[in-house]
Amino acid sequence: MRMTTMAMLLLATTTPVWAETVTVSTTLADRGLTDGMLLSGRGAGTFYLPLPTGVDVSNVRVIMDGKAVTPNMQRGSVVVSVNGQPVEALRLREAQSAQNVALEALMAEGQSIRASGLDVRFRADLIAEAEACGYDYDPANTLQILPTTSVSFDVDLAAVNSVGDALALLPAEPTIVLGAPLTEAASAVGLQLARSLASRGYRAQFATEANGDDPVSIRVIESGAQTRLVHEAGKLVVEVASDVDVSALSRLWQAAPAALVGEVIEADSTNVAGTASVSGFWAAPALPGAVRVLQTADLGLDFGMLDVNGRVAQEARLRLTVAPDWSTVKPIVTIYLNGQLIVAQRAEVGENIIRAPLPQDLLQLSNRLTVTVDRAQEEGYCPGPNPGHAVQLLPGTGVAYGEGKPGGFASVGAALRVGGTVVLPADSGDEERLGYLELAARVLPGLGSGVSPLEVSFGDVTPTDGQAVIRIAESDAAGLSLPIASNRGRPDLTFSTDRPMASLVADAATRRLDVTVLEGQGVPDPEGVFLANGAEALIGDKGVIWQDTPTGTDPSLIQRVREASRGMRDVLRAEGLLWGGIAVGFVAFILVARGLIAQFFRRRSRK
Repeated sequence: MRMTTMAMLLLATTTPVWAETVTVSTTLADRGLTDGMLLSGRGAGTFYLPLPTGVDVSNVRVIMDGKAVTPNMQRGSVVVSVNGQPVEALRLREAQSAQNVALEALMAEGQSIRASGLDVRFRADLIAEAEACGYDYDPANTLQILPTTSVSFDVDLAAVNSVGDALALLPAEPTIVLGAPLTEAASAVGLQLARSLASRGYRAQFATEANGDDPVSIRVIESGAQTRLVHEAGKLVVEVASDVDVSALSRLWQAAPAALVGEVIEADSTNVAGTASVSGFWAAPALPGAVRVLQTADLGLDFGMLDVNGRVAQEARLRLTVAPDWSTVKPIVTIYLNGQLIVAQRAEVGENIIRAPLPQDLLQLSNRLTVTVDRAQEEGYCPGPNPGHAVQLLPGTGVAYGEGKPGGFASVGAALRVGGTVVLPADSGDEERLGYLELAARVLPGLGSGVSPLEVSFGDVTPTDGQAVIRIAESDAAGLSLPIASNRGRPDLTFSTDRPMASLVADAATRRLDVTVLEGQGVPDPEGVFLANGAEALIGDKGVIWQDTPTGTDPSLIQRVREASRGMRDVLRAEGLLWGGIAVGFVAFILVARGLIAQFFRRRSRK
């Protein structure tokens, strides 16, 4: 009896004061995979979800929504695995033009996972008829993992005791509570936090008070307090002081989220790995791991248009190693910049140094370099049964930046690396300012990543030398106009709509970006804003609707045709040949018509 009493007393002293088990759920679309995943032949796709380290999660559930198009499939299957452990599989019906695929994968009851993340992998085998190998694939057989596919798990919030672990549980659209009334200091910290979270795939929302059922939120508090984690009413709140060095905090989040241990954040402003050096070469701080290529595989690298000194990216330099393979044909390496092919060549066994010049008209302020490796095939060689052809990007892979003075949006992005101020209308209320702050949070990542100081001003401001100014204002439809230089007939195109829209106009000389919101229609809230090295753009809820590019591309093919015809008329008129050209054209039309009529009657007479 005494031992039982002692055991119960010991258990009571080690049990948390409160326990709150919540279910965290997210979808592929929430995490940026708005198109889902497309698997063909024998393909696999991975969805990664961060977890709090040192904390058990249970009831991991994957609900897969899919659509299979398999016109030439003899047998097929899809397997769902979590952290390398197969959880569920499904056999696909043979040779269907289209079929919906639904699969629920639930880990065994009582089984928990303690890891830094969930690695959910979808593996498809869509096998076509094959005589030589008996394991052949047809790229026409595809399985799309739809963006509505969801992953959920249960976690005890009482066991989460560090800021880093709490941040791992942030929803896809976390709430940053700024308090009421809004202050410039709290708005600046909130905007900087939203900017940092956007670089990690989150889409922050602003509020003056906590609302909703999110298990984790961020709250900006008065200056002088500590930045810490608070357990409050069964929820987790990360409190960030309004005078904290958010740029240092952002560096720490980007460099090592797991390093945020304890309740108090200790951060400094030192640089992190991957910052461009004085030499102008940026070595990628994180590279994808080795992959085994069965038929084809992609390796990705993200980089900015500008380095810390405002130089423009000129060349990608890749160190690619290829393991020996028993095919005598060399694999093909194809490099895409933002979806456009720029280099294709065969790779040698061993280390390959590949240089890929980056066309300036394809660069955006945030860029994606995709390296596709196609495994060779030849007669009597089958890539199916063996484990694959190993390839990997080695350290030293990166981007070379050359000298150059960027213009337009890029000049504002370069100035933001020094610092910047976001100016909101002085006469706006808190609700309007929340909308403006969210719009600024969508625009800032499109101007390039960075952790430089950022301020917010309610009213006008005198810019600091070298820093950028983003000024947000409202205007009626007449003020929402963008000059299109290539349209000589209509130098101004006025946009009028019943949907939220805003124009972006950058001035390279003053490093100023004017954001004009269409009055009375609300503030646009796009998923993301991706800008090229132009100076003007129009954005709405769907993102960038039109933008000026370095190549002078018009927004409409019809407009280009009209422009060409207008230019030809100008030339003819200038040479005094306009009416002569019309007359010649009319005579040619009569002669052609006369010939066609004569040919018609000759055929009739033969009959």
